[in-house]
Amino acid sequence: MTFDDAIDNFPDGSIDLLHIDGRHRYEDVKHDFETWRCKLSNRSVVLFHDTQVRERGFGVFLFWSEISKDLPHFDFTHGYGLGVLGFGHDVCPALRPLFDASHSAEMTAAIRNSYERLGMAVAGNPIRRNEQCPCGSGQRYKHCCGSLI
Repeated sequence: MTFDDAIDNFPDGSIDLLHIDGRHRYEDVKHDFETWRCKLSNRSVVLFHDTQVRERGFGVFLFWSEISKDLPHFDFTHGYGLGVLGFGHDVCPALRPLFDASHSAEMTAAIRNSYERLGMAVAGNPIRRNEQCPCGSGQRYKHCCGSLI
């Protein structure tokens, strides 16, 4: 069953969490979002995978830049990127601090680096305090992004 085939199995306004990670061309991502938009609840969160990929015809980053500019959001940039979008009138209060952090460069960096570090640790490749910081500053992790944790 395809993403389009499944839509009739869900009533309008019933989906609280939608993860868009199918075909990655701009037109496909936009189609998936627009098709499923009526199914989203007033408190929904939409995840967009691959927001950082800018090759092989990927257009997620373009659609993400359009859809996120007027809605609460946060973009994790490690790996291939994951955009978290608050959609609807009743955005979950627990997500508000994450969305608000996107307005502060320092908070955004701290959150991104923390999640990148956790991801690396889970993958078996933790960042050590005295290693070079993955942000590209040239400083040791403990004196750079690690000091924000």
